[in-house]
Amino acid sequence: MLTTAPRDPAALPRLLISILALLLLWPGLSLSELDLAVLVDGDNTRAMGNFLAGFWPPAHDGEFLALLGRAALETLAIATAGMSLALLIA
Repeated sequence: MLTTAPRDPAALPRLLISILALLLLWPGLSLSELDLAVLVDGDNTRAMGNFLAGFWPPAHDGEFLALLGRAALETLAIATAGMSLALLIA
């Protein structure tokens, strides 16, 4: 015979923690004077569209790819140095 799945025992604590987090974060949103309606204003929507349109088509010229390669190698060098220092400290 089929049985129903048991209730989640952590549902109530998760709900209470979520409500508590909202209550604690709400004053920060109020004090920051966040106004999301400004984002969908006509001029701002056009500006965001122009900004996003600048990403297409993606740049693939030689100068940009060389810059990208140098940045990738620099990132790998910094990561290697960080791992080496971490191993020395540990």
